[in-house]
Amino acid sequence: MFDTNLIEQLSNMCGVSGYEHNVAEYVSELFGKYCDDVYTDALGNVIAVKKSAFPNAKKLMIEAHMDEIGLMVTDIDKDGFISFAQV
Repeated sequence: MFDTNLIEQLSNMCGVSGYEHNVAEYVSELFGKYCDDVYTDALGNVIAVKKSAFPNAKKLMIEAHMDEIGLMVTDIDKDGFISFAQV
């Protein structure tokens, strides 16, 4: 059974682009429970490998982003238009 609390927990973590190291650390620990090898490359990508018991098994890659867009509201004008600044 899939844990929906996990999705909520991951979605609520702060991981603005360039500052996603806390998310990467959490994901690494999580994957470590299920995978044979987990490491982080020079760009901060978390890579997890689960080896097959079958020598000619097909390979599967699942890719996802762990960072989020960081914006801060700087102004809301009289017509409701919102201005942003990058975080």
